Amino acid sequence: PWVQSNRVFAAGEDGEMLGLAWDSGAVLWRTATGERLRGELTVIKDLVLAASCEGTLFALAAADGKIVWRHKVGDVLFAAPQMVGGNLLVVGANNTLRLLDPASGKQKAELVWPAWLTGVALPKSQDTVICADQNGVVAFLAPDTLVVRRKVELHERLVPGLLCVDAFPLQWAVVEDLGNVGTVALVADKRGFLYLLPVTVEGSR
Repeated sequence: PWVQSNRVFAAGEDGEMLGLAWDSGAVLWRTATGERLRGELTVIKDLVLAASCEGTLFALAAADGKIVWRHKVGDVLFAAPQMVGGNLLVVGANNTLRLLDPASGKQKAELVWPAWLTGVALPKSQDTVICADQNGVVAFLAPDTLVVRRKVELHERLVPGLLCVDAFPLQWAVVEDLGNVGTVALVADKRGFLYLLPVTVEGSR
């Protein structure tokens, strides 16, 4: 479920979406999508986003539950949709990243990744999209086109999880002073080693 102001939004595997009053539980609206809904809901602006087992992303109006648009993702979602600039970033479990227009659901960019993704993250600045895969590749993508700007090959199998830290501590007790590293992406490999990768390096955006 997702709580927004005085409303609660919930979805069922039977494909029904509900808008409920927070204080009483009264049903404000009820919408049948016709597909089995799964995973967490996301509310962005005035849209409630819900994905189905059949690989469809539904955008419903938060006010009345009407389906504003639907987009065929082709698989369940890898992570909850999130805004990148003025676009909606949608990542499917089929290793496909998409940028959609949040108002219409129209696709603006797509990137099919060649290996299984282990994580996707954004810095607060939203000036890059970071993704990592199980083959040890961490890529930094343009936020408006998903074009690969930079790749780092770690040559180790990465485990699920990717964290973007915007104000990383300048010093750890177990290492020397790292200096002003700024925003970093953190990933870990199957051996238990942690990698800190600067999001911005000299000569890149």
